[in-house]
Amino acid sequence: MRVSVLGDSRKIKILYKYIRCLLQFLDEKCEVENAHARYTNVMQIHMKYRILKIIISIALLAIVIAPIALYVKKFGFGLWESHDDWAKMGDFFGGVLGTILTTISIVFLAIQIREQSKVRANELSNTISLECDHDVRLYTEKVSSILSEKTVTAILLQTIMHHDALIKENKQEEAKKLIQKYISNNLELSSAWIQVDSSMRKLYELDIRRYLRLRNYVISVMDMGHISFMDSLVSVFSGKEKSSSLFLVEYNKKNKA
Repeated sequence: MRVSVLGDSRKIKILYKYIRCLLQFLDEKCEVENAHARYTNVMQIHMKYRILKIIISIALLAIVIAPIALYVKKFGFGLWESHDDWAKMGDFFGGVLGTILTTISIVFLAIQIREQSKVRANELSNTISLECDHDVRLYTEKVSSILSEKTVTAILLQTIMHHDALIKENKQEEAKKLIQKYISNNLELSSAWIQVDSSMRKLYELDIRRYLRLRNYVISVMDMGHISFMDSLVSVFSGKEKSSSLFLVEYNKKNKA
């Protein structure tokens, strides 16, 4: 009987390692595909902007040249002896071309300000995304390291079983109090997972590809039962319903709907 149990335990460990390797492979494959997609998108955007700049430049040049061509066609152009002729031409160019050039300058300034705002927003988004990536990996490893201690894992498993039993008995308040007690007794573990949850939520809004990649990473490092309980922990801590945007089945249901 003991040999059988040991054999089953080894099989589970081998299966777990296989699943982890598979997730890492998918993670690397996803990273390569994402990099290629980003490069393709960037090149397409640059090409579109280049064509757009050429079209706008031609249009603006036409707007500037058109009044000059009309004036020359209507009144001619030459080295006039009359001061009035020069004054009239100066008034025309000053009034018409001056207004056109001022308008063009204002439009260009507005476009430049808008583009600078977009660049700053993208830079800020990328910075936050990278920081969240770093935090998720750092605190997931910290949670995994804490849970590697047998005593901590045993207490967690007992708490999970007790919590699940209370939920089945519809004792929601008692289940909530149980988690609150667990949080107060395990502040380091709880705060680390809350940091993971917070960073994942930000990534879900900012960078869905990075979110999915890190979701696979967290699942490969941690046990799904632990993740489920820690999500319940976060929901009690935040005073909101259980997260539906992190690691569990709710995410897939949301995308299928």
